[in-house]
Amino acid sequence: MFNRREAGVNFLQTKYKLLDNLTFIPYIRSNNTASIPHSIIDNFGHKEKSVAFLKIYNRTFFKLRIKKLHLTGNSQVISLKAEKNLKNLKIQVVDIKTERELLDRNDGLLKYIPKFTLKGTPIYFFDYGLYYLIGGYYKKDVLVRKDILQSENLFSVLGLYLAEGGKIDATFTNSWPEAINIVLDFVEKNFNTPRESVCVSICCNSSLKSKKNELERFWTETTGVKNFFNNLHINKNVKSPQGILGLYFGSQIIKELFVNLSYKLEFDGGFKFINGFLSGDGSPILQNKACITHHILFDSKKKNYDRYKEIFNKYKVGLINKNRFVLYTNWDQNLELLRNGAYSYSPKKRFKFLKYFLSLPKTKLNKKLFEVVILNKEFESLKGYLTEFYESLSRIYDKNKISQFVEELR
Repeated sequence: MFNRREAGVNFLQTKYKLLDNLTFIPYIRSNNTASIPHSIIDNFGHKEKSVAFLKIYNRTFFKLRIKKLHLTGNSQVISLKAEKNLKNLKIQVVDIKTERELLDRNDGLLKYIPKFTLKGTPIYFFDYGLYYLIGGYYKKDVLVRKDILQSENLFSVLGLYLAEGGKIDATFTNSWPEAINIVLDFVEKNFNTPRESVCVSICCNSSLKSKKNELERFWTETTGVKNFFNNLHINKNVKSPQGILGLYFGSQIIKELFVNLSYKLEFDGGFKFINGFLSGDGSPILQNKACITHHILFDSKKKNYDRYKEIFNKYKVGLINKNRFVLYTNWDQNLELLRNGAYSYSPKKRFKFLKYFLSLPKTKLNKKLFEVVILNKEFESLKGYLTEFYESLSRIYDKNKISQFVEELR
């Protein structure tokens, strides 16, 4: 009797070639779908299981993908539309589970991953050694380290992302390599995404529109990024001499994790989150000769007001003009912020904060205090660093312009 499975036929003329009990060469139909052999599906038991974790590869291509199974006749079919331009594909089935299993959220990292995107698309996860493979109906499923919540720089990066990360798409913008690098390091380690593959754009003042190559060289040398957009983004309000670098991660999963962790993760009141947040959106202001406050650009609709108050619960806070969230800090609190690295991912802001603090009457009265002596040394060191930084922009600016940048440090 003709055995449809042994002959490699699932339904009518749909053919494939089995390589082992989990791997096959698919027969790809004209509508870019392919059947998974019954003998492979049977390895995973329950007939209700409807989502597959696959390794799709050929000699030059390798991807881990999550694919929904669709019953067509007697066949369990997957879409290979995203892989339609690839030849000689092989597919290994790593796991198959039910949608109910994949939408279950336990404690730990998974509770910060929503079941659905804002558009209602389900978000699935599969266990994969040290990682979870998280995705759904996307071209870019993402490997996420299971121990991401123990990452050394987690709170610093979340503070930066809350300040300057995308809330609709997975993006991050900043004008300083220090901030860009800590985010890229985090993404490389925890999302298995090399920095060379991250799409990047440069936003700059119109005076730099002829300096595209020079700006790209600067950012490649300082951060390692290479995948630049074709055109510069011009904005007359950009004041940063090196422009603003935008990172585009191209993954709804990365955005969902960053946003959910930055809004919902409880932190112990330490300064890493505050440091990251102030480095992104904060600005030290010398309110008068004896007082420093910290201003944070704020959504006038007050969407984040409660979260901001929670982050800065040890400080007196307020709003100015409905779009500035203000920290009213005394001398001791400012000393504590400086001692714990506030603004350290934005060297120019850190420099201003040090400059203002060292000019305060109380600081001068306590100039022999050990912590004040250390801050004076840091101030001089940071002035030297910024001087060298601006001098490194010599391919972009002439000597007179660089001298202006350096003069601002005085």
